[in-house]
Amino acid sequence: TLPAAQRVRKLTGRCGALLPSCGLGATASLSRPVSDNDDPQERYVQVMLPRITRAMKLLSVVCGVVWLLEVLASNTGIGGATSALGVFEWLALVPARVLHGEVWRVVTHPFLHDPQGAVAILFNVVTFWLLGSPLEHEWGTRRVVHLLGVSTLAGVALVMVAAFALAAFGDRRVMDGVTISPSAASTALVVAWGVAHAEDSLSFFGLAQLRGKHLVWITAAFVVLGLVMQRSGGNVASLAGLGVGAVFHRWRAKPTRKRKTAHPVVSAPRLRVIKGDGDGSSNLPN
Repeated sequence: TLPAAQRVRKLTGRCGALLPSCGLGATASLSRPVSDNDDPQERYVQVMLPRITRAMKLLSVVCGVVWLLEVLASNTGIGGATSALGVFEWLALVPARVLHGEVWRVVTHPFLHDPQGAVAILFNVVTFWLLGSPLEHEWGTRRVVHLLGVSTLAGVALVMVAAFALAAFGDRRVMDGVTISPSAASTALVVAWGVAHAEDSLSFFGLAQLRGKHLVWITAAFVVLGLVMQRSGGNVASLAGLGVGAVFHRWRAKPTRKRKTAHPVVSAPRLRVIKGDGDGSSNLPN
């Protein structure tokens, strides 16, 4: 019979929601203690989750609080808003309104989610936690914030371009439509993690293993399928996040040029050659 210390949890990390195999050092154990009296054939499982990092925690809290306020203000008609967003409609991205000077929508729309459902907010928070936290741990907070900012701005730019292009053919669904949620940023996080950890595995409730590179292809397939099925600003923004996630990692992966440090030059002491008389004696001073 193996001792308890050796019988612990051969299946560590095989259960739980989305679990990166290269997670951080901090873990959360949900398994019961193992004693020497337990059946050696019994299966033990430990759920290990990465510790949520500073930027991801702040982003998740802000999105969660804003979503709760949206739920409370939904369909109230306050401020003349007519959509389910209520007064928060003034913070959503609407290309036609941005062209009329309401530029704050570019910055505020990523913090909004659909108040009539919790799937989108849960998906984004889980993405920030389980994929964004390892990236922030490896790259640093500044680099991850740059990724989120660049992908969000790229998403806005692509939405505006798509709005103009479709409006030229009489389709104003994107131009007058409402775009919310950090779809570009969350897609960029998923793709950046998948590219950076192409050979690492993810576990889905202990039922399936998925490598990072496969996650990238599946994400790309969903983004393209969403665009085919529905021409919306969110799907267009996700397409921008898809590209930024891959390009951003490649740009970051380039080795930085190390600056040469100047080393002080130490001169060797000068030696004086003294000639002898040939009989072994020399003209050395006494």
